[in-house]
Amino acid sequence: MELKNLEYRPVKVRGCFDHSKELHMMPRTMVDPAREARKASRISSAETGAHMVTPFHCTDLGITILVNRGFVPRKKVNPETRQKGQIEGEVDLIGTVRLTETRKPFVPENCPERNHRHYRDLEAMARITGAEPIFIDADFSML
Repeated sequence: MELKNLEYRPVKVRGCFDHSKELHMMPRTMVDPAREARKASRISSAETGAHMVTPFHCTDLGITILVNRGFVPRKKVNPETRQKGQIEGEVDLIGTVRLTETRKPFVPENCPERNHRHYRDLEAMARITGAEPIFIDADFSML
């Protein structure tokens, strides 16, 4: 119940990422407001990719949560192509709490076998990763 009252609120956590259980929310399009403003009158040719959702063990709380670390282009979905982004060790992180989503009409079912998710099903994502059904969108601009 407490989580429902925290949706869209910023939280700060400290811990470590478990990159071995990374989940992909895809397809997604990178949103760049400055680029969108420049190209407002043209048809967008935005690059597609995925949001990387990674289990994060909170050392102070003793639990593991799910963190949306943000967009990567399709050609960088494989972790071997983005070694710099695989943050190791303990870090402080600020993020926005998000709740589970129900699948909307015409949105495909999630496909865990291919590691493709179209909506946030926190219970299923938590079962796969061993995390609690707690999800935050990381905000690296606030660090």
